[in-house]
Amino acid sequence: MKERVNNYKNLLEVMSFYRNAENPISRKELVDYMELEDRSVREIISKARKKGIPILSDSGNYGYYLSYKEEDISRFLNQEILSKIRDLNETFQALVVHIKPIDLKQVLPKEVK
Repeated sequence: MKERVNNYKNLLEVMSFYRNAENPISRKELVDYMELEDRSVREIISKARKKGIPILSDSGNYGYYLSYKEEDISRFLNQEILSKIRDLNETFQALVVHIKPIDLKQVLPKEVK
């Protein structure tokens, strides 16, 4: 647990220097700074976002930044998150047809049922 807290602290510490999309920090730089594996850094970022910490990314600028600006958060949600949701939905729709008869209990996560 202490390690997890330190990871969040380290992440927030470094992110405090990267506050806009024009000057993001790359994931490789975060990995080097935090001295963790790439996958671990991605998991920490994901968990931080789920706790409401707006660590945003812009695939055009290839990096992460911390912003509480409404316009930055809206752009991130629209460009990054919604595109992933659409892509996952497209994959879901293409594959669910192979489950006959379709039993939604079998394919939907518990939170959605």
